Amino acid sequence: MAHFSSHTDDSVLWHHFRAGGEDGYTHLARRYYRKLIHYGQKFTPDVQLVEDALQDMLVHLWLHQGNLNNTPSVHFYLLKAFRNQLFRALKTTPSRVNLKARFDDVSSEVSTEELYIQQETDQSFRAQVGELPGIQSDPFL
Repeated sequence: MAHFSSHTDDSVLWHHFRAGGEDGYTHLARRYYRKLIHYGQKFTPDVQLVEDALQDMLVHLWLHQGNLNNTPSVHFYLLKAFRNQLFRALKTTPSRVNLKARFDDVSSEVSTEELYIQQETDQSFRAQVGELPGIQSDPFL
């Protein structure tokens, strides 16, 4: 029985899980459960469907652990696997949600970092335009 802490790297847990370790699987499931539920709710407000899809994905991972490859990012692997499972569930469930509109909402979200970079770029551009002689800066105003 391996002993893992909350600080154990995902890749170590993934490797242990792929080798048949239940502890690695349990730690990964606990670490990502809430994050994945929250992620799933961006695609559908049906909490029960999201939870069922997550359980189905976790069972699938457990049953196929011997066939799983190593991954550079366990986090992104789980997000993608869960999204695929959720989309399969949404396709087979009579939907009251426009999936494309929900996906567009998620895709169009802008991170705080992206907003900060855009603001910095805009400020820099305005400063450079302000240094131009009057007639050269007119097209930018």
